[in-house]
Amino acid sequence: MRSKGGWLRASLLSGSLLFGGGALALAAAGDISPAAATSPVLDPMAPSSLLAGPSLHETGRVGVMPESSAPPEELKPAATQWGAVQEKSIQPVAAGVANAPPPRPPAGTIDPLLLNREVAANISKVEDCRIEVARNRQVPPAQVSAETLLLRWTIKPTGDVAARDVVATSPTDIDVMTCAKSAMSQWQFSPPDGGSVDMERTVSFKPL
Repeated sequence: MRSKGGWLRASLLSGSLLFGGGALALAAAGDISPAAATSPVLDPMAPSSLLAGPSLHETGRVGVMPESSAPPEELKPAATQWGAVQEKSIQPVAAGVANAPPPRPPAGTIDPLLLNREVAANISKVEDCRIEVARNRQVPPAQVSAETLLLRWTIKPTGDVAARDVVATSPTDIDVMTCAKSAMSQWQFSPPDGGSVDMERTVSFKPL
């Protein structure tokens, strides 16, 4: 050990112990200068060290902080669920359309005054059915039961009658009902404009 310019140097095993200016430094081998011994140790991750280091263009790599990214297996996209989703069947809707009743034809019109006259004339033929049945049976009309009938029919565009229906709303002889339906088959009306006309009337027989 010797003194030189205020510095003491001693060899210790494979390293060197250097005292000077109140600073302590260890060197792997050989001599170090006082400036190197007194300079602070920089943090390699400090902002100043990162800015002084090589750029991305120089290294060609992007650094990744430890534990900053998820494991590769966690980055896999979720399994597609399309296969588990079943489309709604259109069969119920199609069945409803197939079973729906056909659209009604357009309704026609007849002058109300003309229609009332023709209805009254035709119904008078039905009112005669009790007398006709009594004559065929050769009994007094009072012995033939007839009270109220509900008549339904359709006047076609030609003026003919279709869809004849006779309903007894009170006790009425079956032969009277048959006579009423036969009389309706001979009815004739003025042709309506624009389509068929559905009709409904009630016939009440006079008490005897």
